Amino acid sequence: MHATLPDEVAKSQVTVLRDDVEPGSEAQIDYGFLGQWIDPRTGQRHRVWAFVMVLPCSRHMFVRPVLHLDQHAWTKAHVAGPSDTSAASRAGSSRTT
Repeated sequence: MHATLPDEVAKSQVTVLRDDVEPGSEAQIDYGFLGQWIDPRTGQRHRVWAFVMVLPCSRHMFVRPVLHLDQHAWTKAHVAGPSDTSAASRAGSSRTT
């Protein structure tokens, strides 16, 4: 497609510009579905999600599988994230986007 329709390919590519952020001032957090897991002890099927934290300046990515998308799981994964460079350790709080 690149060779036959280069203008159409160029139109379909989108670049999102962001303001630069100060190192340690922000952590971007999202969830993504990983798949299903069967607990070998109970035989119960669980949906498994990835908690993903990205530090925008370094692009360091922390990923932790979670079974629940509740506040407790979010807090536990957030605390387990990169503590030495996280927004919480540098700015005193975290701003997630």
